[in-house]
Amino acid sequence: TNETTPTLTGTAEANAIVRLYDTPTGGTLLGTGTADGAGLWSITTVTLASGVNQIQAEAQDAIGNVSARSVALSLTLDTTPPALAVTTSPTSPTNQPSTTWSGTVDSGLAVTAEITTGASITTQAATATGAAWTIALALADGSHSVRFFTDDAAGNRTYTGSTALFVEAVGPTVVLSGATAVMPGVNVSLTAAYSDAGTGVNSISLVTGNLIVVTTGTTASTKRAVLPV
Repeated sequence: TNETTPTLTGTAEANAIVRLYDTPTGGTLLGTGTADGAGLWSITTVTLASGVNQIQAEAQDAIGNVSARSVALSLTLDTTPPALAVTTSPTSPTNQPSTTWSGTVDSGLAVTAEITTGASITTQAATATGAAWTIALALADGSHSVRFFTDDAAGNRTYTGSTALFVEAVGPTVVLSGATAVMPGVNVSLTAAYSDAGTGVNSISLVTGNLIVVTTGTTASTKRAVLPV
């Protein structure tokens, strides 16, 4: 357990005083309680030491008779969080809808991805082998925050830091308009209207024969070029 002051329960003679000790003979008093009319008791201990604790109970009745100590309960206190790290992650932004992540973890522990997209939080189990883990995350276009966590047998949880990832697998759109039939030797004015829902358009090229006219920037949604034909 990772609970430093656990609550222990048991049975004794009805209305008896119950004491908990940390060793079979004498030892430190860990807690005291009183059994109810049915002989049931519940005691929350003082703060236990990390590691293995051997705990015994004894009961005392109303006239002072003290029972023999109970069989020792072995309780291991572990408050150390497990190790977990991400060693491989995608670069943001990415045009890949499926991204691969990998890392290390204390051997034998499971790893889970936690993906936050807006107000939605989803989880997906990674594949862990020994002290290594890997996972492929298929994410929709948009902004995401990804982190990972693992839990050990005592209930200690470790989170990695969050990684922001912007996915844009759908590219920009462009529509070309202008004259469709002209006389030879007459310049043609063409307009390219473009849009992009994600990172924006970095450049657009108008091509005729061996001539390429490149315009850049995202200050407008259209670009115009005059091409000789």
